[in-house]
Amino acid sequence: MNDNEKKKKTKWEKGKMEMNQLYERLNILDNKCSALLQLSSVILALTIISATFGKLTGLAVTLSLSIAVLFLITSLLSLFVIWIRWTPTKATVDHRTCMYRIAVILTAIGLICMASLIITSIGVLG
Repeated sequence: MNDNEKKKKTKWEKGKMEMNQLYERLNILDNKCSALLQLSSVILALTIISATFGKLTGLAVTLSLSIAVLFLITSLLSLFVIWIRWTPTKATVDHRTCMYRIAVILTAIGLICMASLIITSIGVLG
């Protein structure tokens, strides 16, 4: 093998390794967003059920609405992260990572709202 062939092989191997790393990162993001999507669907279902059948007033209504909006946005962001793109680039992975981080922050805020709703409900009941 001459030097030119070695350089081509090395360049190809480097490209293949970079592509494998991109796919690994995308797989991690996909798995994490799938879990977020599942959590969001459960929280949304619970929120809708409690808003429909519960006798919510004042702050509880505001918290329920906030929870629903936050988890709907989280669900949408998660769907965008797991959107299929056949030729991933580093920019694609970075963009999806950013969307995932926003979804996680919104999930944390939504869970805090959920805890506040529970505390408010217990206060009303107790």
